[in-house]
Amino acid sequence: MRSQPAFLITLFLLMAPGSLRAQGGSAQDLERTCFRMTDDPRPANLVALQPLAERESGHRASFLKGCRLLAEQKWGAAGAEFERAVKAQPDVAIFHFWFGRASGEQASRANPLRQPGLARRTKGEFERAVALDSTYIAPREGLLRYYLAAPGFLGGGVGRAREEAAAIARLNPYRGAMALGNVAFVAKDTAELIRVHEGLLQEYPDSASSYFTLVNVQLARKQWEAAWAVLERLERSRADLATVRYAIGRTASESGEQLDRGEAALRAYLDHTPRPNEPTTAAAHWRLGMIAERRGDLAAARQAYGTATAMDPNLRQAKEALARVR
Repeated sequence: MRSQPAFLITLFLLMAPGSLRAQGGSAQDLERTCFRMTDDPRPANLVALQPLAERESGHRASFLKGCRLLAEQKWGAAGAEFERAVKAQPDVAIFHFWFGRASGEQASRANPLRQPGLARRTKGEFERAVALDSTYIAPREGLLRYYLAAPGFLGGGVGRAREEAAAIARLNPYRGAMALGNVAFVAKDTAELIRVHEGLLQEYPDSASSYFTLVNVQLARKQWEAAWAVLERLERSRADLATVRYAIGRTASESGEQLDRGEAALRAYLDHTPRPNEPTTAAAHWRLGMIAERRGDLAAARQAYGTATAMDPNLRQAKEALARVR
């Protein structure tokens, strides 16, 4: 059983509120609130949503308690609340999916003895959700990530993931293509990954996630010219996104090219308050340090790296860079 981050099967990047088509409106309302908690788990947001949870009782209250605990990264306690909701209402697909999601988070962090049992529970809850509502995409995406992360003796495998991606595509072509891209990424099929996301941009030209994926691919390959070309397209399409500025700074810091442009972009990004799923301010300072170091300005690099490590002591790359330029 793999315990490294690759087994994290709960990165549901494509799930969106209202993804159900066969569930009742009240269940959808609960899930929308749950997404609001888990997509933006900053304390102020959780406090603002607390009155919604306090108005509920019984299995509905258990479900929303589970959502808050999940947002607070209390995986075991979250799973216990979702399990209460499942036992009270065993025919609600939403409850099974979220119980599976919490179980997956536990599995990714559990000791090797507990991982197989938690993994089987995760897969079983996702499968039950799909059986209850075959049009519910979120548990299918959960199964896809499970198949990509779990070893064969626990039912994992790229072939099964491809089958699930095809099923998702029949329900939603965009999310199906994104699922195929995830399969290509795990399979290390760079050509297929590029093909999928270029195809997505033909169909959905404002799909920022595909642009960012292509930038990441080209940076990993050290294909600087190709990375800059994708960034030019992204900037024309989605200049409104603060993360575009970070991507420009990152590309400059890694390639050593267009350093002035990269620095200006990162300083502009520092005026933005990052959301939970966006690069942190500490990361932006780390990138500024990289740019300064490339210029040979070690004093500025030390200052930027020091700021980054002070803001986020767990940012390993900044700590290593600071030690290098002392």
